[in-house]
Amino acid sequence: MAEDESVSRKQRQTARRSYQQLVEEHGAEILEAAVRRYVTQLKGARPREAYVPLVFAPGAMVQVDFGHADVVIAGEGKKLPFTLLRLMFSTVSFVKMSSRAKPES
Repeated sequence: MAEDESVSRKQRQTARRSYQQLVEEHGAEILEAAVRRYVTQLKGARPREAYVPLVFAPGAMVQVDFGHADVVIAGEGKKLPFTLLRLMFSTVSFVKMSSRAKPES
């Protein structure tokens, strides 16, 4: 693999070519993904990040969700509405449950 760095990109031995040679020339019963993982380990490369990290400035973004929760108050089961706020910068959450709102039917 190290010697492939000196040849042009089109002539390099790729993981796919290695997989095809293992199957065709040696009759190997192996998954292409396994060969790809092994080649990645040999090269010492880290897998690429598959996401875009979200970055928020302090106070710039809040997420608000609404819902209902089953609660027991003084031995009586009720379904009460709640509001959840989550600050995206610090990920601190605040939950407010209301007993005065009309319960969901």
